[in-house]
Amino acid sequence: MKKVFLFVFLNFCIIPVFAQNENKVELLLSSGTVNHSITQNPWEALSPDSAESINGRYYRHIRFATLPTFEKQKALESAGVKLLYYVSNKTYFASVSNGASAPLDPSFSIEGVFKISAIAKMHSELSTAIAQNSFPSFAINETFNIGIVFTYPTDMPIQLVIDRLSNYEITYQNQNSHRIIVWIPKENISDFVNQPFVCVAELKDDLPVLDNNVGRTNHRDNWLAQDFPGGRMYNGAGVNVMLQDDGLIGPHIDYSGGVWINNIFTRSGDQGNLWHAANISLSAYAGQIVVVRFRGLTGSGYASDMAIDAINLTNISSVEEDAGGFSITVFPNPAEGICKLSISNLNNDEVSACVYDMSGRRVVEVGYGVANGMLSSTIDLS
Repeated sequence: MKKVFLFVFLNFCIIPVFAQNENKVELLLSSGTVNHSITQNPWEALSPDSAESINGRYYRHIRFATLPTFEKQKALESAGVKLLYYVSNKTYFASVSNGASAPLDPSFSIEGVFKISAIAKMHSELSTAIAQNSFPSFAINETFNIGIVFTYPTDMPIQLVIDRLSNYEITYQNQNSHRIIVWIPKENISDFVNQPFVCVAELKDDLPVLDNNVGRTNHRDNWLAQDFPGGRMYNGAGVNVMLQDDGLIGPHIDYSGGVWINNIFTRSGDQGNLWHAANISLSAYAGQIVVVRFRGLTGSGYASDMAIDAINLTNISSVEEDAGGFSITVFPNPAEGICKLSISNLNNDEVSACVYDMSGRRVVEVGYGVANGMLSSTIDLS
């Protein structure tokens, strides 16, 4: 009898707990865990209040029983529901047309449509600062307003957002990343974040600290160095860059370390699913030692990403170097097949030459023995 009673008791306890968990959606966000309750009417939140509508649309979290395929997303968009980005737990941040009506097609497997609270839009650092009424000094300006970085929906024109910020100071805006920095009285932050044009909000970042960690970068760049035996000895005459990007990306020339000084090329926007080549001249920096590095900003869409490949320095005709009293010329460099080497001012010196590829692998080593005066040689790289 004890075994039978125990079996019945366990079933009695487990069933209602299981059903309760099924009626809640937990979203793990940067602000913490946000709970949405699935009701008998999943379309309860589909109709907007007047304050929620902007540019004929409003914004919701939409939870699916199964993740929608690309075809389902297109069908939803035709019905007035555009999934802007994935949040978590089968839930999307969605832009909904004022004309979208419920119920939508059951084949979409929508379990719930939920309003998005201000706290669900805040990074935890911001919500904690509000709760404790304590803000870091770097986020407070001279008028004691708080610097807030927020993103706006990707389907909303930036001018529409700017028009609604006329009462605030704007110190930064980026159309590609959909990010704006505004300065707001601390007592108004929650109401501001609750506006429909705010997707995510956080405190303004602290000012960056400049660095010049030469040793940390040189070990990666020895193959480019002119004073390293395996270095390519580039003179900066040209560079090819191939990239694919949904945000903003571009190489920068940096002399002083830690600060991007010159943007020599940028490309932004949706680049599709094909590779694109870009040819960038570095002739303005010929004769200078510079560092080329790439900076990328992804878009806010869930599919936003970028890739860089096949970076080549080309159109370099020769390298001349005066080392230890010798005059050395290599032509062409880089080379395929044949290159010519000449060394002058030799004085009964033993000479050998090593050729390395871009990965630093030794390809050819040639010994010339003792030479005097001028040495000229043709090296076969094939």
